[in-house]
Amino acid sequence: MATIKDVAKEAGVATGTVSRYLNGIELKKENRVKVEAAIEKLNFKINTIARCLKINRTNTIGIVIPDFTDIYSTTIVRSMEQKLYEYGYNIFVCDSWGSLEMERDKVEILVQKLVDGLIIYPCSDDISHLSRARENGLPVVTIDMAVKDFECDQVLSDNINATYKAVEWLIANNHKRIGIINGQVHRFTSGERLRGYQRAHEDYSLKIDRLLVKNSGYGETSGYESLIELMKLKDPPTAVLACNYYTTVGSVKAINQLGIKVPEELSLIGFDDLGLSEVVKPALTVITQPMEEIGRTAAELILSRINGDYHDFPTVVRLKTGFILRESARRY
Repeated sequence: MATIKDVAKEAGVATGTVSRYLNGIELKKENRVKVEAAIEKLNFKINTIARCLKINRTNTIGIVIPDFTDIYSTTIVRSMEQKLYEYGYNIFVCDSWGSLEMERDKVEILVQKLVDGLIIYPCSDDISHLSRARENGLPVVTIDMAVKDFECDQVLSDNINATYKAVEWLIANNHKRIGIINGQVHRFTSGERLRGYQRAHEDYSLKIDRLLVKNSGYGETSGYESLIELMKLKDPPTAVLACNYYTTVGSVKAINQLGIKVPEELSLIGFDDLGLSEVVKPALTVITQPMEEIGRTAAELILSRINGDYHDFPTVVRLKTGFILRESARRY
């Protein structure tokens, strides 16, 4: 089996030059070409484990998300991987199944795997187990949840303004009974989206009917059942805001089953522009989240910390959402 010395001899360069190449340090083009040719000719295979022990890096990032089947999470992870791969990093992705106990186990596994950093989408407010990563000198970036009592970088969507802008548009277009299908309010994201809904009503002196507020969860079934319950009210809403992709899908199914005409009988605003608007008629008005930007930003932050740049630590990045007005919402 060829060694670094063999590669150096074949390339006609110093052993240190080969070592610098293997550690990602830029060489003069002439030397790089020689080293790469020698590696290919000798079929040189680096001892990854030995190299990692020597430089105290594995060039891997651990990622924990609450649900592999969630298109929001996986879109973010895909964006992370694209950015990290540009810098020679691979990822270990773990599914916590939305369980705090499982999340703790997965964090411990990643720490034992000697990852260089940890990016996590926490499944609850309890993030005490992240201290395990800190004890091992690992930088931590959280996404989609504001973290208290633990210093780390955070990447969030501006959820309050997201729902505020949508409700404000509806109020400006004469809607006074606006339903909301939201997640459970003890969760950070759901709580912020409810606050945006409430704040818009307060700013425009419009009283909220508590019967129009559904904090049933972020599943498709929750969206379906909540929409039906709202439309069965004695005084149903003239518009509904579904606060994530899956409640939007469930709401659309319920609307189709009930035979409701959109937007003539009900205006609908959904979340996340993930292809649904292309198959739903009329075209769906949606709040968009910067999923790709969340992934890239989290990756850039973790790389910065791994490379020792802590001048702006800890950083909280709150990214703007968008509002795409299409045919499913109109003036009442």
